[in-house]
Order: sequence, then structure tokens, then C-alpha cells
Amino acid sequence: SRALLMAIPLAQPFLIVYGKEAKNANLSGLGLLVIASGIAGFVSSPFWGRFADQSSRKMMMVVAALGMLNIGLVLGFDHLSESNKTIYFFAPLILLNMMIHAGARLSRKTWLADFAPENERPLYISLANTCIGLFTIVAAGIGVIAELAGLEILLLFLCGMLAGSIYFSYTLKEV
Repeated sequence: SRALLMAIPLAQPFLIVYGKEAKNANLSGLGLLVIASGIAGFVSSPFWGRFADQSSRKMMMVVAALGMLNIGLVLGFDHLSESNKTIYFFAPLILLNMMIHAGARLSRKTWLADFAPENERPLYISLANTCIGLFTIVAAGIGVIAELAGLEILLLFLCGMLAGSIYFSYTLKEV
């Protein structure tokens, strides 16, 4: 579940490519999104923190579902009229992805910290971080899907990863 939630940050560059290059959108000013990223994390942190305190397992399911919804909205960007394919319609989707990513990171960390026995917590966290690092190395090749099948298929593949995350999060024990 934890590894499959990596679809959210993995999607970020492909969402931007989809909006900018693949659909010829007028997205000048995307550099401002770097600044907005910090603001997105700051704004969403209190909400995610309260949610994680209630149920980090359910939070993982919600952020995965939100990630799928956001990818769907990005894919819907293609159906806007040419005059609406602007930064003003696309930037909120990128900001939403950044906020969802903040929630995914917190939910993964909180569930693991709550699950691990206190005296073995460093071992659990080290092993989990190592596994995520290995998964990230493997996932670095995910762009091959976009190259071979197209961005839409890649984004659908990432949605599939998030659907898997929902399933596996559902099977986790509540801690």
C-alpha cells in the first residue's frame, strides 16, 4: 500500500507534461508552481494532521482515491475548449496533486509509526524506507510506459497503482 501510494508523486511530472506538451496548453508560468508547492503543503497540513490522528489507514485510502480523481480531472483537461486550456484551469490540478501528496506522505508515516512496536520502530522505519527507495529506483523506469503507450495509458497505470493502494490499505489493521 505504501509503495503504491508513490503513484501520486510519480504522476507530478507527467501531469505537467500532459497539460503542457501533449495538449498544447498555454501553461506559461508553471515555475510559480514550485512556490505554490510550499503553500499547498502549509495549507493542507492541519487538515491532514487531524485526519491522520483519526485513522491513518483510512487516510491512505482517501488520498489514493483523491489521487485517482485528480488524474481523471487532468485527463479531462483535454476536453476543454482551446481557450480554456490555460494555467488558470490547470494549475489548481497540480496544486491539488501537491496537497494530496502531502497527505499521502503523512498517512504512510503515521500508519507505520503507529503500527511498529515502540522498541522496534527504528527498524521498521528503516526497512520501510529502504523498500520505498528500492521501489522508487524501479519506478524511475515508469516513463517507458509513456514512451511506448502514451501519457494517457501511463496516467491510467498510475490510477491502477492507486486502486491497488486502496485495496491494500483496506486490508491493513487499524492502529
